[in-house]
Amino acid sequence: ATGRGDLPAAANLLERAVSLLPAGDPGGLELLVELADVLVSTGEFARAEAVLGQVAAAAADRGDERLGAHAGVARLRMEVGVASDLDADAVQAQTRRAIATFAEFEDQRGLAKAWGLLAALGFLRCRIAEAEAAAGQAVTHARLARDDPSESWAWGLLAQGAFWGPTPAPEGIR
Repeated sequence: ATGRGDLPAAANLLERAVSLLPAGDPGGLELLVELADVLVSTGEFARAEAVLGQVAAAAADRGDERLGAHAGVARLRMEVGVASDLDADAVQAQTRRAIATFAEFEDQRGLAKAWGLLAALGFLRCRIAEAEAAAGQAVTHARLARDDPSESWAWGLLAQGAFWGPTPAPEGIR
């Protein structure tokens, strides 16, 4: 459902999947992070924030750095999309810490999402070459994770970089 862009169906299916698992199940907590991403895309920011708060609390209780990093990156992605008073330096520092955590756990999906966040941040800061480099990393990690939605999003960022950035036009077209 996410891959075809049917976000209401994706939210419904994720909620149903989580409800089938025992409370606090690690797989269910990861699905809640995905649910939060979908809720952000549908504009349900308060619900997404509540879901991410639940995941962050569970991660802290368990001492699960990787899950905490997933919740943190999802929250930062939401902030980058909606905050009017964004502290870009703080977001970048937090994202780089998450990248280090994901690398430690060899979490390709987490790396794809975090590098994609850095790419989006690069665009916001009008640092297109940085954004392109980060988007390239996001594509690589998304492929390794077989995360088609993250890969598609990263390719879109690369296309924007080719249009807006320092890449010569013939190379960008190619």
